[in-house]
Amino acid sequence: MAAGVAALLTAAHARLFAPGLRDVERAGLVALVFAGTLVVYGIDRLRDVDRDRAKWPDRSGFASQHSGKLKTMVAIAGLLAIAGASTQPPAVWVLCGGIGAIGLAHRRLKTQSALKLTYLTLAWWTVTVGLPWLRAGPEVPLAIALPVAFSSACALAANMLVSNDSATPTHTSAGRRAAMAVAALGVVAAAAAPGMAVAMACIPAAQLIAVSLRRTSERERLWLVDGSLGVGALFALMLSC
Repeated sequence: MAAGVAALLTAAHARLFAPGLRDVERAGLVALVFAGTLVVYGIDRLRDVDRDRAKWPDRSGFASQHSGKLKTMVAIAGLLAIAGASTQPPAVWVLCGGIGAIGLAHRRLKTQSALKLTYLTLAWWTVTVGLPWLRAGPEVPLAIALPVAFSSACALAANMLVSNDSATPTHTSAGRRAAMAVAALGVVAAAAAPGMAVAMACIPAAQLIAVSLRRTSERERLWLVDGSLGVGALFALMLSC
């Protein structure tokens, strides 16, 4: 799911920030983000099954049961990432290389909650917002780029707050309340953006709805909280078109 969500977020921001990109360049960027996310998360699932089992038993059980298929998927995704990268300028390669290195160090870094929240939000923001912004260059006005970038950062931060909240999903914890406040701030920021950029408010709005709902199981937590980012990005993409 993470790879699909990352691809949708990237596509939405690329459509808004860099409408002048050639189709092959836009498709290559989305493919790079999709495949790169698959590689990073796939490797993490394979390497850290035992430590993840306490918090995510269903996910860890799936990774253990299908480890061979996951390895094949990672290998194929690696080839797709290379193909996508071939359509991008060197600056994108350097940025993706740095984010990929952080992703591969995730196994050690994620033991520190505050650090994990910060670097995951920054990494996701850099990939899904920063890369399209980089490809746009001076083409995108700051009056559009800044509120949208801030709004999407709020949506991602809200997602990370809830995903790393140790409280029972059926209770309104301090983490959930903080996530709702941050997501609401993101909605306000995007709503103040000019023109079609206001469509990007769909991303924090979808996240706000998701974090406000109670989740009764691990699967619901993953599909609802993470999937809402993808749904919001899809709506933003359709509206901006």
